[in-house]
Amino acid sequence: RFEAARTAISEAKTIMVVGAGPVGIELAGSAAKLKSPDAKVVLVASNDTILYDGFKASARASLTTFMESEGVEMSYNSKVTGPANALGDDEILTPGTYQVKQGDKTVDIQADVYLRSYSTFNSPLAKSDKGAVVDARGKVIVDEYLQSTVYPGVFAISCSTADTIINQDTISASAKVV
Repeated sequence: RFEAARTAISEAKTIMVVGAGPVGIELAGSAAKLKSPDAKVVLVASNDTILYDGFKASARASLTTFMESEGVEMSYNSKVTGPANALGDDEILTPGTYQVKQGDKTVDIQADVYLRSYSTFNSPLAKSDKGAVVDARGKVIVDEYLQSTVYPGVFAISCSTADTIINQDTISASAKVV
């Protein structure tokens, strides 16, 4: 699977990475290094900045400047709205035309590689008559112990409202405690 992705990226004219959190930034940076010199990388960010949560504005600005110097094009306040298979859980390595809503307008982006780098939360636990389980962004509302405030037996590590930067070390340590 990795080899197929590497080959697709190196042969692509346009690589679209959707999601501008830590994983999206890493994917876009890696794609910029692997792509051919005449190819472009488009990073689709749902907010007006990259790394929306838990990062200092100065770090976001520096990283944005660096990403742009590497040839990564930023599409802020944007959301992929189609085709339907672009909205699923799997990344798509096949060429296609993707509809991207940018503010009030929708544009078509022809991409040879599409990489989804945002998480989705779709669980029957999200709907409860006991109160809000997730916030407006789909993150599980947790207490200081990473337990759901509605379902105390449910722990959420990286998709929670915990005010912390989530990385592999944090996830590993939290998983051991849980």
